[in-house]
Amino acid sequence: MKHSIFFDFFPPPLFLQMPSAGMDISDDAVRFVYFIQTHHKNQRSIKIAGERLLPEGVVERGVIKKSKELKEIIKSIKEDHKSLEFVRVSLPEEESYLFSVQIPKVSQDEIKDVVSSRLEEFIPIKSSEATFDYRVLSVANDKLGVEVSVVSNTVVVSYSNVFENTGLIPIYFEVESKATTRSAVPSEEKGAFAVVDIKKSKTSIYLVVNKVIQMSSSVGIGAKDLTVHGGQILDDSKEAVAGLKDEIEKRCRYWDTHKSKGNGHSSEIEGVILCGEGASIKGLPNYLRSHLARSVSKANPWINVIDFDHYVPPLTLDDSLRYAVAIGLATPFN
Repeated sequence: MKHSIFFDFFPPPLFLQMPSAGMDISDDAVRFVYFIQTHHKNQRSIKIAGERLLPEGVVERGVIKKSKELKEIIKSIKEDHKSLEFVRVSLPEEESYLFSVQIPKVSQDEIKDVVSSRLEEFIPIKSSEATFDYRVLSVANDKLGVEVSVVSNTVVVSYSNVFENTGLIPIYFEVESKATTRSAVPSEEKGAFAVVDIKKSKTSIYLVVNKVIQMSSSVGIGAKDLTVHGGQILDDSKEAVAGLKDEIEKRCRYWDTHKSKGNGHSSEIEGVILCGEGASIKGLPNYLRSHLARSVSKANPWINVIDFDHYVPPLTLDDSLRYAVAIGLATPFN
């Protein structure tokens, strides 16, 4: 059983100080962002940002199907951006498990073993076949509240292997849902939100309370299904748009009626935050706003890392929505 494999090699203080790019590997593209420190205190600017579109079938539903082709694309990124060295890499939401658990108040050295002993209560794979990371959220009386992320060893190894001999060194792997919410939800927000990441072929929905993911799921409706012309949703995609609206509302209503009053949570979903390439489709935010009867807004993925009073990113806001995962990965940990 492993706990955050790179923490085994890099103690947290050193690890968190290492300059590194965020690299999002999805079904349709590899996107990357690298920040540098500016002269203004705690402010950053973009040194490198880019994307490489993937041929169909290289990655399918988060599973790497053609590792040689993906490795060559990663090599080409290094060749074009020689200053890139260390990267923080996304792991697919479809292949991951997130949950929160209360454990006895034990020492820091004992948390790993206690969490490990509880894994099989929450995941459908054996603990011996899983890699996990955890974060202590709360300390109360004799209990610790812990957020846990779990991915199968097979997935971690497959993503690690595509970086061998590419010149890029992955120092950390993180589930894409956590990276997405880090960039989409303002750091000072402590309410409950539905973060909706509309990628090319799928949409991931994350219910986030006080910046902690409480529920995550995906639906097979993506930007390619949402056809728009002149700012209007066309007839041939109205069923898909309505289906996406229904999936969002179903999850929000479930939280509001079943979960918001239990487990120490008292917040109903306040609003919906859109990101991913589909979030920039004209007419979609207005449609969802009118049919969900909830606040709906497009994310500002730069909100937690860039001060627009001192620096304006080279990417437009709509373009940056595609980079939400990569931006979250590159954003320094709080």
